[in-house]
Amino acid sequence: RAGDAARVVNADSSLTTPTKSATNTTTEPTSSTLTPLSPPVHAFEASAEEEATVRLLADALPRVASATLVAKRHELLPLFARAATRHRVASVRVETLRFMFDLVKRPEPFHRDALAATAFAIARDAGEKRVVAELVPVLRSELAHKKQERRVAACHCVAAVARALPDTTRLKTCFPLLFDAFFACRAEEDASSEDASSSSSCPETRRASLRAFAAACDVSCSCPESAVAASAESFVAAALEDASEHVSECAAECAAPAMTRLRVRCAPAEANGADGGAEISPVAFLESFAKGRVGGAVAEALVRNAEDGPILPDRFRARFYLRLFARTLETFRDEAALRSLIPNVSFPSKSDDKKALPNDDGKTFKESVARWFASNASALISTLVLSVAKDDGEDATLRRDAARATKALCECAGETVSVTKIVPALTSATADPLFATPVALAAALPLCGPGALETFVREYVEREANRLINNLHEAKAGDGEDVNGEDAYFTYSREDLTADVAVRRAVALCSEELPNADSESHALMSSSDGLTPRSSDDPPADVVPDEGACVRDAITRVLEAVAGETAREEGADGDGDRDPPAAALLATTLLGSAAAAGPASAA
Repeated sequence: RAGDAARVVNADSSLTTPTKSATNTTTEPTSSTLTPLSPPVHAFEASAEEEATVRLLADALPRVASATLVAKRHELLPLFARAATRHRVASVRVETLRFMFDLVKRPEPFHRDALAATAFAIARDAGEKRVVAELVPVLRSELAHKKQERRVAACHCVAAVARALPDTTRLKTCFPLLFDAFFACRAEEDASSEDASSSSSCPETRRASLRAFAAACDVSCSCPESAVAASAESFVAAALEDASEHVSECAAECAAPAMTRLRVRCAPAEANGADGGAEISPVAFLESFAKGRVGGAVAEALVRNAEDGPILPDRFRARFYLRLFARTLETFRDEAALRSLIPNVSFPSKSDDKKALPNDDGKTFKESVARWFASNASALISTLVLSVAKDDGEDATLRRDAARATKALCECAGETVSVTKIVPALTSATADPLFATPVALAAALPLCGPGALETFVREYVEREANRLINNLHEAKAGDGEDVNGEDAYFTYSREDLTADVAVRRAVALCSEELPNADSESHALMSSSDGLTPRSSDDPPADVVPDEGACVRDAITRVLEAVAGETAREEGADGDGDRDPPAAALLATTLLGSAAAAGPASAA
């Protein structure tokens, strides 16, 4: 009986154990000892269904697109992106990408923007390897397309794809694409210009490549290699020399500042041993691009043969590179301020890792830049201002651009370098007083510390007054009469009018600065009831004046003070028959010249 009972128990166990195990796998939570070895069946079914759907989508999209209105084909781009990223066959993915770019023969701006957004989504989802192997060749063929609209759309797509790539791949992949497209387009235009029957021109493609280059620079957070940095600098320099004015202006206003930001933001502060930091540091960029290429172009444009006389294209080229020099140093100043305020800043990469700036503790960066400006300020100011011929000094636009470049140089070099090197060079005896002195008054002296401008103006008035007195004494010591029989005391030469012309031009430089862009909105926001704008008859007193107005007011205050002090001294003496001092007469004359050169409100 005991054996029979044992056999019954074993039989029950053998019958109930599988049932319990099956129950656990279907309805109860799975135990840690019963880990499944493969996904459930429904996962395989879902994957197979998605793969089949993607295959059907890739096969049907060309037929669907051909039956869709051209104006509505941009709505199919998400479907093309899905097929191009999820299909298992690489050749089908590439063919889908090619057909996606071929949806519209001449894409309009709205389709171009949608295509760029789709390219970014594909690059983000497909991954770095597939982008380089599949998407980049398609973009390269689009950049070489015969239609300009397709090339421009491809440039926008390259800029969008650059945002989804890691820094190293972006610099090595996107930059060559844009460089090749730019120079191929230029070669095509040169060939068409030789052929009289051809009217092919593609400056818009070159402008689009420059804007895409700027976008790629602004999203980069790692230091470029020396070869990449050199190729980028050569590319921008070639774009600056482009025959199309629109292309060269785009290079100066868009590509060059973006490259400057990249080189200042990401490069090491100094040479970093074997890493080649000396070739890609911010100081190396200042030496090679700002001083070498831009400053050299200014000097080349200003140098002329005395037999040739004024050459307007060279003067135009000088103004262009003076503006570029100022823009480069202004961008350098702003980016250097950010880098110095946030040393060792970290930038997130695609994998959310943190990359710190190499060899940059803030102090090292400031010291290296300060040393460079201290050693090169004299040479730069000689190129920008002192090399201008006297005939060119009459050009008000050239004078304004030189003043802007001088101001940017002083802001980057600092107060000490401005006081010890820049201002003495501008006010030296060899400098043209009708060109260099207005630049010094309007651009350099306001950045030399508190009271520097006022002190210089006071000394300048006294020095010019003494020079006028000496000239009058020499005239009286001569014949006493000029050729017209008039008293030589009233005869003035062009040299005697130097101070009058210099102050007039300095005030004009201050008045040519753009007004505060936010003045109108600020006046509306600060009105009494918050809704009604101020009356046009009452000037907004709470609007902050621009820098030019502050400099102009400082000059006129000093002139007024000099005239007032000398007048009071004469009144204290009680001698009304004596002539007023020369400094008072000259200060009064200069005050009238400043009022005539400034705006009516300042006068």
